[in-house]
Amino acid sequence: MRLYAFFFYLLCAIAVKVQTLSFCPPRCTCDRSTVRCVRLRLNKVPRVPPETEILDLRHNKIKELTEKQFIGLPHLNTLLISNNEINSIHENAFDELDKLEYLYLFKNRLKRISSRVFHDLRLLKHLYLHGNEIEEIEPKSFRDLYSLKRLFLQENRLKTLPENVDLKGKRKFRKLKLDLNPIVCDCNLHWMLGSILNRRNIQVSGKCIEPIELVGREISSLTANDITCMKPKIIEEPESMQIVADEKKQIYLQCKANGFPSPTIEWYHNQKKIDSLLAAQQSNQYQLLNNNSTLMIDPVNEDSQGSKVTIDCLKDRLNGQRVTWKLKNRKTVKMITEEDERYKILSNGSLRLRNAMPIDSGFYICDAANEKMIELIVNVPPVLVEVPNTIVEVKAGQPLKLFCQANGVPKPKIRWFDVDRHKNLTIGEKFGISRVDAIDEGNYECIAENDFGSAVKSFRVKVTGGNIDANSLEANRPFFSDFDVVEAVKEAQQAVDQAVNKTLAYIRNRGQVQSPGRLLQIARFPLAPESIEASKSIEIYERTLEILRRKSESEGKILAANFTYENLLSTNQLNILNHLTGCLVGNRDETLFKFSNCRTDSCINRIYRTYDGSCNNLKNPLWGTAQTPFYRLLPPIYEDGLFLPVGWLEDKLYHGFKKPNPRQVTLEIISTKVTSEDSVHSHMLMQWGQFLDHDMDFAMPAISLSTFDRVSVDCSRICSKLSPCFSIPMVENDPRLSRPHLNRKLASNVRCIELIRSSSYCGSGITSVASGTLMHREQVNQLTSFIDGSQIYGSAPPLTVELRHKLPRDFGLMRVTEIGGKKYLPFNTEDRFPNDCHQDPRFSEFGCFLAGDVRSNEQLGLLAMHTLWVREHNRIAEQLMAINSHWDGEKVFQETRKIIGAILQHITYEHWLPHVLSEKVNQLLKGVQMIGKYEGYDENVNPSVANVFATAALRFGHTLINPFLLRLNQSYMPPMKYKSRLQLHEVFFAPHLLVQEGGIDPILRGLLFSPTKVLKSDEIINSELTEHLFEMAKHVSLDLASINIQRGRDHGIPGYNDWRAYCNLSVAQTFDDLRAEIKSRKLRDKLRKLYGHPDNIDLFVGGVAEDPLPNAKVGSTFLCLLVDQFRRTRDGDRFWYENNVFTDEQLAEIKKITLAKVICDSGDDTDMITKDVFVIPSKQGWSKCTELPSIDLMKWKTFDLSSTINCNNGEESNAIPSFLLNKLRNG
Repeated sequence: MRLYAFFFYLLCAIAVKVQTLSFCPPRCTCDRSTVRCVRLRLNKVPRVPPETEILDLRHNKIKELTEKQFIGLPHLNTLLISNNEINSIHENAFDELDKLEYLYLFKNRLKRISSRVFHDLRLLKHLYLHGNEIEEIEPKSFRDLYSLKRLFLQENRLKTLPENVDLKGKRKFRKLKLDLNPIVCDCNLHWMLGSILNRRNIQVSGKCIEPIELVGREISSLTANDITCMKPKIIEEPESMQIVADEKKQIYLQCKANGFPSPTIEWYHNQKKIDSLLAAQQSNQYQLLNNNSTLMIDPVNEDSQGSKVTIDCLKDRLNGQRVTWKLKNRKTVKMITEEDERYKILSNGSLRLRNAMPIDSGFYICDAANEKMIELIVNVPPVLVEVPNTIVEVKAGQPLKLFCQANGVPKPKIRWFDVDRHKNLTIGEKFGISRVDAIDEGNYECIAENDFGSAVKSFRVKVTGGNIDANSLEANRPFFSDFDVVEAVKEAQQAVDQAVNKTLAYIRNRGQVQSPGRLLQIARFPLAPESIEASKSIEIYERTLEILRRKSESEGKILAANFTYENLLSTNQLNILNHLTGCLVGNRDETLFKFSNCRTDSCINRIYRTYDGSCNNLKNPLWGTAQTPFYRLLPPIYEDGLFLPVGWLEDKLYHGFKKPNPRQVTLEIISTKVTSEDSVHSHMLMQWGQFLDHDMDFAMPAISLSTFDRVSVDCSRICSKLSPCFSIPMVENDPRLSRPHLNRKLASNVRCIELIRSSSYCGSGITSVASGTLMHREQVNQLTSFIDGSQIYGSAPPLTVELRHKLPRDFGLMRVTEIGGKKYLPFNTEDRFPNDCHQDPRFSEFGCFLAGDVRSNEQLGLLAMHTLWVREHNRIAEQLMAINSHWDGEKVFQETRKIIGAILQHITYEHWLPHVLSEKVNQLLKGVQMIGKYEGYDENVNPSVANVFATAALRFGHTLINPFLLRLNQSYMPPMKYKSRLQLHEVFFAPHLLVQEGGIDPILRGLLFSPTKVLKSDEIINSELTEHLFEMAKHVSLDLASINIQRGRDHGIPGYNDWRAYCNLSVAQTFDDLRAEIKSRKLRDKLRKLYGHPDNIDLFVGGVAEDPLPNAKVGSTFLCLLVDQFRRTRDGDRFWYENNVFTDEQLAEIKKITLAKVICDSGDDTDMITKDVFVIPSKQGWSKCTELPSIDLMKWKTFDLSSTINCNNGEESNAIPSFLLNKLRNG
C-alpha cells in the first residue's frame, strides 16, 4: 500500500511541477514548459517566456548569438539551436543559464570556440558541436563544465585537441567523438593517454590521418609506444655579460634544449624574433650538466666532423681528487682515457668529446658523482643497408617479394611508394605482390625515414613472360585521370540526389495522386537516415561506373565487347571512388568492430540487446545485424554470374526454354477469384505471420526511381530493363488492359507493373567487379535478424529515440497519440523519417503513423497489431516503474523491451509455429518438432535471415490472406456505425479508418473470429492481391504474386529443384516426378506448359504449388526452409528468452502469456476472447479475459537502490548512445 501511495505522490509531484507558459512566441508551438520554433526561417532568437525549460530553435536562419542572448530564462534545461547558420557566439551569450544541461549547436558554421563561451555552465552535461567548421578551440574552453558527460566534435576541421582545453579531471566525462576530423596523432594528444584513453568508462572515437604510420588508427587504440614524446627542456641558458659598445667583438650566446621530437630554438631581441643570430646549435657545441639524465645531439652526417659534447661532474664533489669516466653501452663497459684524442677530461672534471659518432652513444659514468649515469644519444639520419636492385624483373602471374633495411638513430621506418601513381603502398621492411600483372610494372621507391633525415632507393619493376607486350601494357593502364573520376562521381551524385529529392517531394506532396507502384516504393522508403545514406552510396557508386564506362566507349578507349571493369580504374582511383561515394568496400570490418564496439560496451552487451543487433554474437559481432547482407544457403544464379537478375536477358534459355513472364504464371496458376475458408485456423494466423516478418527482414529498396541509362527515365514510364528498373510486362490480352476506367493517355504507364530492384550491399555485384574481388550481388537486410521487437522499437538508434516518450520526464514509455480517448501510434511529423501512406488523396491530410518499421501503415490489420504492442509496452513499463520506483526511465525501458521481445519469441514458437508447421506430420516429417529441443545458445550458429527465407519461404503467408477484412463489435457482431466487411483494396494505406471507425479492437476481433484462407491447387492467392493491390483510379494496380516471382529473380534465388536437392527431397527429372508434392495433374501440366523443364520453376511458384502437409500450411520444401531459419534464429541468439536471461520465476511468468491476454490487456473494450486466437471460435469456445493467466511483474522487483543500469562502475550506460536518448527528437 505504501508503494502505491508513494507512486501516487510521485505523479502528483510531477503534475504540480508542470507549468503553464505565460505566453507563446508568434508562429511557435508551446506545450507546458516547451517552446518549439522550428523551420520558421528566424534570423534571431525570439523572446520566450521565463518559465521555458526546453527551447527548440532548429532549422532556422540564425547567424549569431549575441551578448546575454538568453537572459531571463532561469529554468532553461535544454537548448536546441542546431541546423542554423551561426558563425559567431559572444563570450557572454549563455550567461545566467544556471540550469542548462543539454546544448545542441551542431550543423552550424562555427570556426572557432572562444575560451569564455561556455564559462559558468556548471551543470551542462551534453554539448554537441559536430558538423561545424571548427578549426581551433581556445585554451580553457571547457574549464567550467564540471558536469560534462558527452562532447561531440565530429565532422569539423580539428587537427588536434590540445591539453589546455581543460578536459582533464572531469570525473563524469564519458564520451568524446572526434570522427571525420583531420586529426594528427602527435605529441599534442599525449595528454589523452593518461587522462582519457586509459579510463575504461570513457569512449573516444575518431581516427588519425597523420603521421603516415598511424593513418586509419582509432585514437582510442593509441598507446605510449605510438606517441613517443619528450617535452622540450632547456639544458643550458645564455649567461649575462657586459661588453663595451664600441668594441668590435664577436659574442656567443648558448641556449640548449632537448626533447622529442627535437625542439627548435628561436631567439628574440626586445620581443622581436632574430633570424641571423648564431646560436650554439649552429656551431655544433653542446654541454650537458649531470643533473640531467639524457642528452640527444644533432645527427652525424658525411659533411661534418661530428658534434662537440661536454659532460660535467658535480664540482662540489671533486675535492681535488682525480676524476675517471666510464662508458657503458649494450655490450661492454670501458674506461675512458685521453689516449683517444677525441676525449679530454677537463680540469673541472668534465668530459669533452669531439666528433661524436654513433659508437659513442651509451651511459657515461663519472666516479666522482657516485657513479651516476648520464645517457648520450647520437642521432643518425637513415642509411640504407639492404635495398632492391635498380631493375627488378618478375614474370607475369608470379609473386614479387622485396626487402629494404636501414640503420639510423632513432630506428628508421621504411615506406614503400608507387611513383607512377603517386601513392603510398605500405609500411615495413617487406613489400610484396601475390600475383604480378602488367599493370604492376612501373617505378617504385623504398624510403627510410626518421626525425633527422631520409634515404631513398629508386627502382623499377619490369614484368616479363606470358603474353605481355607494349600494347597489353598500355591497355592495362588506367583510362582516366583522377580528375575524370572525381567529375564522374559529382555527376552521379547530382543524379542520385535529384532522384531522391524527387521521391521526397512525392512523399511530402500528399495531395498528389500516386501510381500503385510509386505508392509501394514510397511507403517502403527507408525510415532510418543511415539506411537512406547506405542506399545512396551504392547508387552513386554504380552510376559513376556506368558514366565512366560510357565515356570510355564514346572516346574509343575500349570496345563495348571487350569492356571489363577490372581494367577501367587504377587502385588509387578505386580508393578515390570508394571515399567520395561513401561506399567503402568492406567498411564494416569485423575485427575492428569486434574489438572497438563490443569490447567497449561489454557490460551493456551482456545485459541488453543493441538496437541494430550488433554484438549479439561476441565472436562474430555482425551476425544478425541490421544493414548487413542476407545469408545465402545456396549460391545465387545471376545471369552473368555476378549481378544481372534471372530473366534480364531476353534471349537467354534455361534447359532450352525462356523463363516465363511472371504475370503469365500468375494468371494461369496462382490467381483465384474463388477462395475457401480454413476449417480450423483464424485469419489471425496470417496477421501474426506478417507482423513477425516485419520483425525479421526487409530488403533495402533502391531509392532512385529512375534509370541509370544515358537519359534518366522514371521507371514507372518504361517497361524496358534498365537498371534499377525491373518492371513486369503485361501479357497479351491481359484482362486489366481492357478495363474501361484506365486513361488511355497513360498507355505507356499501363503496359507493365512497376518494380525497382533491391539495393545491393557495398562490395558486392558491380562494386566488387571494380574492386577486383569478384563477389555476386548481395541484398541488404535493413532489420535485425532476431525476434526482438524491432518492428516496435526500430533497428537504428535515431528511430528508437524518435519513438520514445521522454518529456517532461523519462518513464521508459513509448510515444503515443491520444485521439478520442484512445491511444494510437505517434504521427510521423519529422522530414528525416519520410513516408507516405495514402492511396486515396481525399485523406492525404490525415497523418501517417510512425512505428519501428516503415510498413506499419500498409493495411489496417498490421497497423492494429503495431498499436497493440506499443500499448502493451507502456502498460508493462508503468507497472515496472510502480514496482521499482528507484529505477530510472532508461532501465524501465530496457527491461520492458526485454520482456516484450521474450513474449514475441514465446508466442511465435509455442503458439504460432505449431499451427504453421504442424505439431507432427509423420515419422519422417515431424513438423515443428524438426526444429528440435532448445539446447542453449550456440555461438557457431549464424542467425542471419536467409535470402531465400525472406524472398520466398516466408511469403507462404500470402496464400492465407482472405480477400476481405472483417470488423466486429464487442459482441462479435457487425457494427452499426461503419461497414463490417472491407475488401482488401479498401484497407491498404488507409490509417484514417483505424481512427475514425472504431479503433483497433473491431479489427482484432475480426481477425480472431474469421477463418483464414485455405491453400488449394486451384486457389493459391486471392485476386484482391493479384488484380487489385493498391488499386487507384486511372492506374493499373499491382500484382503481389508476380512481384514475388520477379523479386526472387532479382535476388538470384536458385530454382525450385535446387531447393528440393538442398532439402534432401527427390530432384524432379520430369513434372510427373512432382506428383507426391503436387498432386494435381492439372497444375503439373500448367507448370510444364509455362516452364518447359522442372529445373526452371521459380522457387516461390513451386513452393506454393505444393500441397500443404497434414495440419500444416506449407509443403515439404517450404517446411524445410522455415525449419532451417527458425532453428538458426533461436539457437544463434544469445538473448533468447530461455538462455538464462531471466530468472526461473520470471521465465515461468513469460510462458503464461498468450496473444489473447495481450489483446485483453491492451485493447480498448474486448472482454470475451478465444484462448488460442489462431484457432476459430467454433473449435474451442469463448473465455472471459479475466480468466486468462496474467504475467506477475512483481517477479521483477529489485531490492537494491541502483537506479540505473549497473555498468561502468555504477555510472549510467545505455544500449544506444546517450546523446540520442536525451535529445528532443532531433535531426
